[in-house]
Amino acid sequence: MSDQYGPDISEDSSKNRRGRPRLMDADIEKAYRSLWGTTLSLRTIQNRRYGTRAMMILTPDDADEATKARFAWVFDPDADVVKHSILEELGRTPDPEALRVVAEHICDNRLRTREAVTLIRRIRLGESPADVQRLADAILAVINADVARHPTANRLYVTMALMDVLDTVQLAEEST
Repeated sequence: MSDQYGPDISEDSSKNRRGRPRLMDADIEKAYRSLWGTTLSLRTIQNRRYGTRAMMILTPDDADEATKARFAWVFDPDADVVKHSILEELGRTPDPEALRVVAEHICDNRLRTREAVTLIRRIRLGESPADVQRLADAILAVINADVARHPTANRLYVTMALMDVLDTVQLAEEST
């Protein structure tokens, strides 16, 4: 219905859904709901799907004992070990070989869940590793802000502060 204040509102445009687009179609969602129950949220179903994918890639049915032992830190059904959060993040990794490499690193280093999830997300989303220039820029930004707050600061002041930082870093390396 049109009125003097605006154009007709299409029925189709009012049915547009907000939020993220669905990653699985209704039939697949229905199949998972029949498997895991109808009371779970869509996010939980997606997480379980990703976790299951990771488990299947890491320890397929025909996996030997060495392979199962390699990934036992995150998934060992015999010992009732299932690190859901880590597996769900691993399952989002599109490349199965990359998934295995990251999972092996996590298991070898026995990373805590938060550390593992952060690592997986950084790798999956393509965040760059440590960068010397980025660190130098961040240090310079802090120095410039401090010099702006303290007009009497000079080159000697900055040099002494940097020497203190260097000593602290070297002591920390020696103690590890």
